[in-house]
Amino acid sequence: MFDIGKPIWIEGTVVRFDAVNPHVLFTLERELGDGQVERWTVEGSGLRAFTLMGGDRLQPGEVVEVCRFDLKEEVRLETPAGTRAAGLGRGFTGTFS
Repeated sequence: MFDIGKPIWIEGTVVRFDAVNPHVLFTLERELGDGQVERWTVEGSGLRAFTLMGGDRLQPGEVVEVCRFDLKEEVRLETPAGTRAAGLGRGFTGTFS
């Protein structure tokens, strides 16, 4: 299902964090080389697992890095204009400090 041989790392600033069931959601922004801002909505693990990893301390303004994996087959997702979607699920790796 996921192409774990090609990890994609995303570093960005947290602009929103929602501790909701069944999975936490947070939004990251990162500046691209040309000055444009790219926004990612990230679906993390379940709230309990996310808390055990220290993710419940996420606050807007913090810089975090997450790893995601593309699906082996292309799937179209509808997202709000200017937003990209990254489902982390089992492929979740992150750094929280």
